[in-house]
Amino acid sequence: MSESMEQLVDRYSRDHQNLWNQRIHKIAVPVILISTVGLFNYLGKFFLPEIKLLSGGNLLVLGMLIWYGILDRRLPRVMAPLLFGAAAITTYISRNHEELLLPLCGGLFLLGWVFQFIGHRLEGNRPSFFSELKYLLVGPMWVMVSLRRRFGDENI
Repeated sequence: MSESMEQLVDRYSRDHQNLWNQRIHKIAVPVILISTVGLFNYLGKFFLPEIKLLSGGNLLVLGMLIWYGILDRRLPRVMAPLLFGAAAITTYISRNHEELLLPLCGGLFLLGWVFQFIGHRLEGNRPSFFSELKYLLVGPMWVMVSLRRRFGDENI
């Protein structure tokens, strides 16, 4: 039986009890996500045909939305601001400042992961995705669900 959204968020929360680690994750996880979408945009230029809305980053976002929707029908609406924001930002950079896409997204990706590992060092544990790769997708979900709950949305 697969885990529910609530079970995944609860497990991720248990792995992130240290306040500083939580703060680091709430910044670094979106940075990593945005930079990953940008890196997929960059790589997609080598493998995908030139079609206006088709990019590696947009395909990644679509795949993530599908996974979140299968996990819980409420999640695509919760994740849409972060995912569409990442797609919009990186598409803009890709189209208007293509020469910056790889160094900017690559640098942010590395910086985000450095901070993630600093947070886990403070916490005294390993990142959740070391045990299961799906936690790479649970991290952004945890950030958005936490944010929604902080602002009073208890229905998620």
